[in-house]
Amino acid sequence: MNQISNWLQSNPLVVLLMFVISLASGIATLVLGWKQLYSDYLSKPVTVPVWLILVVIPIIFAYPALFPRKTSDNSARELIKVEGKRFGVQRIILDGKSFERCEFNGSEVVFEGSDAFALEGCHFIGPRVTFARNAALTFSVLHGFYKDPAFRPFVEQVFANIRSGDFPQGTPPSVVPGIQSTEK
Repeated sequence: MNQISNWLQSNPLVVLLMFVISLASGIATLVLGWKQLYSDYLSKPVTVPVWLILVVIPIIFAYPALFPRKTSDNSARELIKVEGKRFGVQRIILDGKSFERCEFNGSEVVFEGSDAFALEGCHFIGPRVTFARNAALTFSVLHGFYKDPAFRPFVEQVFANIRSGDFPQGTPPSVVPGIQSTEK
């Protein structure tokens, strides 16, 4: 059931179809019930005390300062621990989980690029590794860069960094050989 739910939520055609159906039903509801809505709610006067307006408007403008949005810092979030589990021929999303002493037998392990993950003491038999969502987009961009001779040195440097284990965060393009930065 969980796999069906994930498939329905990740399939763009299904999501688009659900959106169109929801939008059409909302429009139909408004069109068919417009007279009733107008007579019950929209045609009646609304009186609001001035003091309420003077209190609510500053609160609305102060709300972002009083309650700042939390940024999604994936590195600070604790991973969900999965320990000693055996997986067969199934799809396992790695993002946000820490797998310890697990066995993957013919499993498809999927990295979506939305959160960190950990694999400690795990045993793999015939695994399939898949990159989806953000991770797949990253590979697609690298592939596009590699096809352009001007960006090929950049991609080669990424491969060299992978081999050496040196993963610079936010390296400006001017540092990478062969790429000229336009930033001043």
